Amino acid sequence: MTPNDLKYGNDAQSFQDWAKEPNPYEDLMPKLSLTLPFANDSFEVLRELQYLTELTRASDLESKMPLFRKIDADMTGFLSGVFSRIGIEWKDEAFDYLISQISPLTVRLKDKYNRARPYQLAFYREIDLHPFASLSAGSASYPSGHTLNSGYILEVFSKIFEGAEIKLKKTWGVIAKSREALGLHYPSDNRFSAEILKKVMKHPHTEIAINTVFAMYDAKGGIK
Repeated sequence: MTPNDLKYGNDAQSFQDWAKEPNPYEDLMPKLSLTLPFANDSFEVLRELQYLTELTRASDLESKMPLFRKIDADMTGFLSGVFSRIGIEWKDEAFDYLISQISPLTVRLKDKYNRARPYQLAFYREIDLHPFASLSAGSASYPSGHTLNSGYILEVFSKIFEGAEIKLKKTWGVIAKSREALGLHYPSDNRFSAEILKKVMKHPHTEIAINTVFAMYDAKGGIK
């Protein structure tokens, strides 16, 4: 067995449930094959594992852990709190709708590449990386579900509530960083998730998604 043979393995049942749902972005799958994670035996991945080892031991990490654990365990609660502080009414139906639109794509990409989590490859390569416990990391590493799914939600809302765009993008950055700080994702998972999101946002179905959420709010393009 070589490093490149190492895979994540079987994901949790909840992820398989999403894989069975209709995927409005199915036609993107062949195009997204051009956005590949680095090979396990590459220098880039070795450097990422070393970076994550240092990051998970950072002296200032303890003060950020309550926030990062909140993001890991309860993305809905975290985002609803952000929306409240910004001044956007939280609507479960809008969140649930957007998750139903992006999650099938995310899970199918995870299944396709089945990328090993950083700690799995670190063990194989004898690197002393120990992730923090997670309630939501029961699937392959690539792409980052937290980063791709939250990015989709926040991008859609930034199109509707234009005055909140900067704060929503900042929130996305915090979510992506949390996945690395917990030792759960390679930086390249996040970078490539951002590349995937660019293609998703240009897809014709995304305009339908934006208009659907717009109708739920009867929004006027600003913060309430």
